[in-house]
Amino acid sequence: MSLTKQDYFDIVKKGKYTNVAKIVFLRREDESIISEITGDILSGNLSINKQNGVRRSVDFTLKNVDKKYIPNKYGIWIGSKIQLYLGIKFNNEFYWEFHGIFVLLNPTLNMSINNNTISINAIDKFSLYDGQYSGNLNDYVIINNGTNINVAINSILTSSAIIGEKNLDPKSSILEPTSIALSYELRKGYGDKISSLLSELAFYSSRNIYYNRFGFLTFEEDIDDTTKGSSWDFGFDDNKLTLQSFSKNEHFDNVFNVVKVIGMTIDGLTAIATAKNINPLSNTNIDIIGEKFAPVIEDSRISDSLLAQKRADFELKKLIRLNSSINISCLPLIHLDVDEIITITNENSNLYRERFVIQSIGFSFGNNLMSITATNIKELSLEIEV
Repeated sequence: MSLTKQDYFDIVKKGKYTNVAKIVFLRREDESIISEITGDILSGNLSINKQNGVRRSVDFTLKNVDKKYIPNKYGIWIGSKIQLYLGIKFNNEFYWEFHGIFVLLNPTLNMSINNNTISINAIDKFSLYDGQYSGNLNDYVIINNGTNINVAINSILTSSAIIGEKNLDPKSSILEPTSIALSYELRKGYGDKISSLLSELAFYSSRNIYYNRFGFLTFEEDIDDTTKGSSWDFGFDDNKLTLQSFSKNEHFDNVFNVVKVIGMTIDGLTAIATAKNINPLSNTNIDIIGEKFAPVIEDSRISDSLLAQKRADFELKKLIRLNSSINISCLPLIHLDVDEIITITNENSNLYRERFVIQSIGFSFGNNLMSITATNIKELSLEIEV
């Protein structure tokens, strides 16, 4: 019998449950299920970081006494995929959450008289495009000036210039609608990788590109954190048990609150934009510490001031995330993901439902603790002076 999500919330508030993991082996071509593993998992770690490209990585060790996990072309082999579930066990019932689809890297067999195991590392499906398994180009990919960037992404992912397998990912992509089009001809060829094409489009449009927890390639605007609801409230009412400890870190080196972007020049007019942090709630705004300029960004692909402004805002927000962070140790909350909002209430720190956005998460299978790094949303709620 399975627990519901509401059951899960009720159980974790009480703090007495077992953290469990499940690994499902998938067929490479269509991601249908081959087999699943629960009881043979000895240990493992999942790391999630808010960034473009690869966001998720996992390593785990399996008990291999009967040698059923020997690498071979029918199971653990080049390009094999797994789906990871994290769960809780309570009164012999389970609740599971998806946590990504991964491509296996180099497995290591560990054999001795008394202990036979196999250790496996895997990273999310963006690795299909960065050359580690596939993604190298054997011909030129040319995207014409004026092409919508979503059309460009679909064209890249189905290009005949990809060395090896075609249609590496059987899942459709989640492409948030946009009117942004290329203002130049995008051309890459021999020696380049699909990942460099995708990353260039993300930088050009100031968007995020990554694989989400369900295994879908996602291309989206950076969402305004002030519009998000809270995914968990630490230390408030009956949620006090979940928060074990936290520490706050201030970084005084490389603090910037002004970003300037210079684009291309057309008919004597240059696309220029500046973003300044004038947010009165931010401790690093220009009124408090003066103007601290980041290195000027020169990008000849940016064709107009609107795109230049989007880039300046996007880059300033990324820099501000580095100024201050909070590290949390808590009971495993398997529903959480990066870029989600949490709140903290702590009388000793004068925090009452203070809002933070998650930047990274670390899970250890079988360990009843997880780690979170987050940034105060006050710092990221930018008021931009143009």
